[in-house]
Amino acid sequence: MTYYKVVKNTPPELTILSKDEHAIVQKCVELIAANPYTTRYFSRPSVGTEVLHQVDIYYTYRGHSFKALLDGILVDHENKTIEPFDLKTTGKSVYEFVNSYVNYGYFRQCALYEYAIQQPESPVFDLIQAGYQIKDFTFIVVETKGYSTHPAIIYRTTKEGRTKG
Repeated sequence: MTYYKVVKNTPPELTILSKDEHAIVQKCVELIAANPYTTRYFSRPSVGTEVLHQVDIYYTYRGHSFKALLDGILVDHENKTIEPFDLKTTGKSVYEFVNSYVNYGYFRQCALYEYAIQQPESPVFDLIQAGYQIKDFTFIVVETKGYSTHPAIIYRTTKEGRTKG
């Protein structure tokens, strides 16, 4: 099948990546998988844990309708914890993510997501009601530069930052 026919016959909900885009995605996957601390958010969960991906929560905040779409929630049933997380890619060094966190207002995103998971519409609401503790919101940050050797990193937010959000 020619490239034109593939593009023409691709359903609108799918995105076709260029060869360069595909290479960047593959590099990001490799960097996440190479770090034992970040791979746990995207790989098969260990015994006693579960990972929910692409968690959409529709809720109301101060009379306004919101939709939160979390990249994931890591649930540890043994320790009774819930850790919401989001994947961020950057063309800069992962070690500069704190600047992006401030400049792009990610503190607002994690504050709204933290609020969302505590609402009755959340898939983890019953666990929270049962006493599970919500851990600090986490960003998994990976560089999109093909030549980068920096590992994917974990950026944990603070209560203070989320309160400002």
